Amino acid sequence: MKNMTTCTQTTLPPRDNYMQAVRGLCIIAVVMIHIPPVSGVNISQQVINFAVAVFFFISGYFVKTETFSLKKRTLRTWLPYCLWTIFALLVYGISLRFLGGRKIDFDTYEIIKIIFFGGAAPQLYFLSVLLQLTLLTPFLIKLIQQDNRVVDFVCWAVTPVYVAIMYLYDYITGSRFPLYCALFPAWFGFYYAGMVVRERNITLRVGNVTLVALLLLTLYLSLAESQLLEARLPWMAVSQIKFSSMLYAAAVIALVLRNRDPQQPAGLLSRIGDYSFGIYLIHIYVLVLINKSVDSVFDNTILYPFLHSQSVRIVLVVAISYAIVSLLVKVVGEKAAKYLGLK
Repeated sequence: MKNMTTCTQTTLPPRDNYMQAVRGLCIIAVVMIHIPPVSGVNISQQVINFAVAVFFFISGYFVKTETFSLKKRTLRTWLPYCLWTIFALLVYGISLRFLGGRKIDFDTYEIIKIIFFGGAAPQLYFLSVLLQLTLLTPFLIKLIQQDNRVVDFVCWAVTPVYVAIMYLYDYITGSRFPLYCALFPAWFGFYYAGMVVRERNITLRVGNVTLVALLLLTLYLSLAESQLLEARLPWMAVSQIKFSSMLYAAAVIALVLRNRDPQQPAGLLSRIGDYSFGIYLIHIYVLVLINKSVDSVFDNTILYPFLHSQSVRIVLVVAISYAIVSLLVKVVGEKAAKYLGLK
C-alpha cells in the first residue's frame, strides 16, 4: 500500500470512453480465447488470460455505492441470465435434433449446474458469478465503508484461499474442481478491488516503466507455471484461475488504472466496449456458424486457409457479433437492451 494514496471522492463523468475501450479490448481477448492459433496456443493463452478478471474488476469499479439498487442491478443480471439460458437450451435442442450434436446427461448435478451456474453454455458462468457478486454487493459496500484492516485482510484472502483449495483438489484427485470458475470466490478479489478503488478513490503512484516490468514478470511466471502444470493438470495450464495468471491480470489492471484518461474521446475500441456484454453472450454462436459455413462452403478451395486463420475468424466474429448486437439494440431500444443482456 506504500505506492497508493487515498484522495477525496470525485464524481465520474457520465461516459468513460477509456474504460469502455478497456472493455472492448477485453471482449476481443475473450474471442481470441475461443479461437486458439494453430501453434503457440499456450503462449497466446497466457497473454490474453487477463480478460475475465478485468471484466469483473470493471463491474466492481462501476458500482455506485451512493445510488446502488440491489433490485435493479439483480434484475439486469438475472433476467439476461434466464433468457440466454433458455436460448442456449433451445439451440442445444435444435442441434441435437437436426445436427446430431453431443447429448448431455441431465443428471442432478447437470441440472443444478444449468439452472444456477451457467451450465447451459460456456459463456454463461460469467452471468452466474456476476449475479452472486451482485447479491453480496450491499454487504460489501458496508464493509468497504468501514475501512477496517482486519475486514480488508479477510476479503483480500477470499480468492487466494479458494484458488489454493482448488489447486489442492486438482492435484489430489487429478480432476478439475467442480464449478471451479462458476463460484464467486474465484473472481471475488477482482470485483472487490474494483469497488475499493472506486469507493476510496485509490490512485497509483507507480511509474509506467515499473508497471510494464511487473506485467512482463507476471507474464513470464504465468508461462513458467503453465509449463509446470502441463503434464499433470493440463486444464490448469491454460486456465485464467491460477495464481500466476491472476497476478498477471492484476498487473494489467494496475497499468489500466495508471493510464486512465476520463476525457479520452470515443474510438473503435470504446464502441466495441459499448456492446461488449452482448458480444460476449452471442459470440460463441457466431463462431460456430462461421466455422460451419467456412467448412461447408469453402472447404477444398483456395480461400479456405485464409478464412480459417485465427486472425480472420477473430475479425469476423467480433464484426458480425457487433453488427447483430447493435441492430438488436436499435430494434428493442436502449432501455430494453440493458435487461436483455445486449448492453
